[in-house]
Amino acid sequence: MSLALAKDLGFKYFKEPKVRVEFADLSSMEPYGVLEDVMLEIGERHVPTDFQIMVWEASKRNQLILGTPFLATAGAIINYMRNQLTLGHVRQDVFFPSINFKQAPSAVKLPPEISTFMPEEGA
Repeated sequence: MSLALAKDLGFKYFKEPKVRVEFADLSSMEPYGVLEDVMLEIGERHVPTDFQIMVWEASKRNQLILGTPFLATAGAIINYMRNQLTLGHVRQDVFFPSINFKQAPSAVKLPPEISTFMPEEGA
């Protein structure tokens, strides 16, 4: 969560960060602080969530990055064909169709021979 969004939501005090956040493009960043056990309301359920507070440029002010622990707790199912994220452990009818997975830019471009998971012949 961005520091600007955290302040907009009324958070003023943050714990000291103990990790560096690594992104899919292999870049990393040290958080500004941490919010622990924030009750996030999704549908009719409350999910305890930890947020790493990041200092981002203004264009990323309202962005949230959902990490693996949250996605696992919420039972996330990502349907790339329908551009849909469903949270199965919350309520089956809670889904978020506005995520556009197909147009997400990839910061790391690998050559075709490296980016495939097919074993080489004779291996």
